[in-house]
Amino acid sequence: MEGRSIHSIRKFTLVALEVVGLGAFVYFVGGFSLRGTIAIISLLGLVWLWHTESLGGIRAVYNLHSTPYTVWIRPSIPRMLYDLGIVPPDWEPPHLDSGLSHAWTPLHLLYGGIRAVVLSSDTSAKLVHWTGPNYYTKGIEYEETLEFLKFPHPVLKDQIENSEWSPEFFFRSGASGFEIGIRVLGRWWDDNKESLEKKGIVKSVDTCDEADAGRTRITFAVLPHSVVYPFDFKGTTEKGRQKLLDEIKKELPLAGWKVDAPWNPWGGREIGTDGQADYTCNYAEVSLRLVE
Repeated sequence: MEGRSIHSIRKFTLVALEVVGLGAFVYFVGGFSLRGTIAIISLLGLVWLWHTESLGGIRAVYNLHSTPYTVWIRPSIPRMLYDLGIVPPDWEPPHLDSGLSHAWTPLHLLYGGIRAVVLSSDTSAKLVHWTGPNYYTKGIEYEETLEFLKFPHPVLKDQIENSEWSPEFFFRSGASGFEIGIRVLGRWWDDNKESLEKKGIVKSVDTCDEADAGRTRITFAVLPHSVVYPFDFKGTTEKGRQKLLDEIKKELPLAGWKVDAPWNPWGGREIGTDGQADYTCNYAEVSLRLVE
């Protein structure tokens, strides 16, 4: 506290000396009267205050935007497929061909997950680059057809040759958080709806927004939106940032998630002050990191 007071006194003294020096220059060199000198110094002071306030406003607006951060989604696709009953317990996914190491396929999602860099974000939109498949979206949303699984179409198999369908993985922003699950043929869901609802593994089902009305989204997990808030609102105060972290910790267990943040020397695993953490549930792991 004492050091801060001394710094403030020194700063005030320096500003006072600068004002006196400028006033002396205007009075003696410029040849202005005392009243004119006072008027000029006052006008310059007002201009300086206005300029400082404008810069502060620009910084405040800038601070509402995030610094770039990475999102690494590692879904447990085999477990979701098995729990749905799409594959048997002894099913083994195909191996990732080493020759395809530089070409993106659904198998990369199966074995290594999917990474994205959120280049910028604010309260209304994001710019997200998905590495691997190499394309951009305006939100943290991703879909991939699991082409390594193909099933005869229950309706078209007798009408169209080689008519098959494949399940699809999705990670998208929903009403209460980021939804993770599998998109299936609507007819398949109708046939298996009763048994799956009895298992109690389905968080929600969505068929209303599908353009072709032939697919159904089955959500297994919902990651709270709040996990990205510390990144998206970097200009918050220390108190506001702690409030965001407390909100995350409160929502996670209710949504079926736990935090597996980097270890710290004081014991335990906590979410980093910048929001860096690993979040895990039965069906996925999601890691968030600042771009360094």
